Amino acid sequence: MADDVVTTARVAWSAAFDGMPAPPVDAVRPGQDSDFFRAGGTSMLALTVTAQLSDELGEDIPVRLLLQNPSFGAFTAALRAYLDEPAAAEPDLAEPDLAEPAGERVP
Repeated sequence: MADDVVTTARVAWSAAFDGMPAPPVDAVRPGQDSDFFRAGGTSMLALTVTAQLSDELGEDIPVRLLLQNPSFGAFTAALRAYLDEPAAAEPDLAEPDLAEPAGERVP
């Protein structure tokens, strides 16, 4: 499955740059160190990549995975970890305890 995830991620990554007149090599054939944003990616293209991955993999892939891991190698590692344990990869968004003071107030 790991190779399938990498291949699927590579296809989605490359497809995001299809409309670009002359996409750089890192956009078309990403290597481990290819950076999504240096290759011309934007946050909107990141949404496109994760939406395509969500469709292909049958899982809701958060765009945060690509935004926080813009190199292809880091992104695919984060994607594998997320697919193995989605709950463990989610950030802790618990409500802060407002009964406790947050710290010293500065006037």
